[in-house]
Amino acid sequence: MIRRLHRFGSSSNLGRVIEKMGYKSLKINGIKRDEHRIIMEEHLGRKLTSIEVVHHIDGDKSNNDIKNLKLFPNKSEHTKYHSDNGDINRLNGEEPRKLINGKLKCSRCGKLKELKEFIKEKHRLFGVRGVCKQCKNIKYKKQKENEKTNKETE
Repeated sequence: MIRRLHRFGSSSNLGRVIEKMGYKSLKINGIKRDEHRIIMEEHLGRKLTSIEVVHHIDGDKSNNDIKNLKLFPNKSEHTKYHSDNGDINRLNGEEPRKLINGKLKCSRCGKLKELKEFIKEKHRLFGVRGVCKQCKNIKYKKQKENEKTNKETE
């Protein structure tokens, strides 16, 4: 690995690998960089732009083998890729959302419910949020109660 990174600084200037949300990072000349981005830059022979996204094909963020990395021109294209593959929620570390007999599992209560029981949002997978209306209302009521309690104690 260090041999491949020679053009980013001498091996004495390379810091140890640091885990960050599953990603490996390196400190090169005092600057912390994501290892997967460095490997993609080496592969392409150029620096990545700040909007380019490097995707881990197998979902393992620590597997930085170039065969496991895919480059997207921007975050929108990366999100579209996940959406098209039905696993948009994996971006948030959640299980992929799937329709089971025409029903969707609420990400908060875990119950299978009809699509009409979810908050509609056209741009989302299946046109609805992952949280059912009932769970959203419960959260909203709790927030209101907390705000009221905080005002009373002031």
